[in-house]
This record gives sequence, C-alpha cells and structure tokens, in this order.
Amino acid sequence: MGYTLIECVIVVLIVSVLTLLERRSRSLLLAQSELDRIRAQSIRDYDRPFVAASIPVGGGYLCSASDDQDPSLRTIAVSVGLARRWPGPQ
Repeated sequence: MGYTLIECVIVVLIVSVLTLLERRSRSLLLAQSELDRIRAQSIRDYDRPFVAASIPVGGGYLCSASDDQDPSLRTIAVSVGLARRWPGPQ
C-alpha cells in the first residue's frame, strides 16, 4: 500500500518546520554563548570594543557582534546564523 500525495506533502512540511525550529534554537544558544563570552570579557576590559564579523562558532554557524561604544551604557548586538557555504567540518 502506497502513500497519497497529501501524506507526502504533510511529511515534507513537518520535516521542514522541525528543521527550521532546530536551526533557530541552535542559533539562539550560540548567540547566548557569545553574549556570555562578551560579558566575561567586559568585566576584565570594559573599554575594549566588541566587534566580530562572520566568526565561526561551530557546526557551520557564523556569529557577528557589534556595540555602540557608548562609554556609560553599551548596547551589544549579536547575530548568529547558519552559513550557506561553509568549508569547515559539519
């Protein structure tokens, strides 16, 4: 007994949604890890700027970070995403 077209479409949709959720969750965890690293670094050297562009953070994900360098209260922006073409180990 075979599968209907509707059943196949539903399976593809479910797998796509699960893959997207896994990638977003992984990105969030990696971004939080980068923020923790920046927080620890700021305790030692607050005046050092926090700038990083396309730094590999594992599993084909890249991280970018920047701050506004305000001397009294700094705003840090961190973004993490899966690289489309990553030459490193997956």
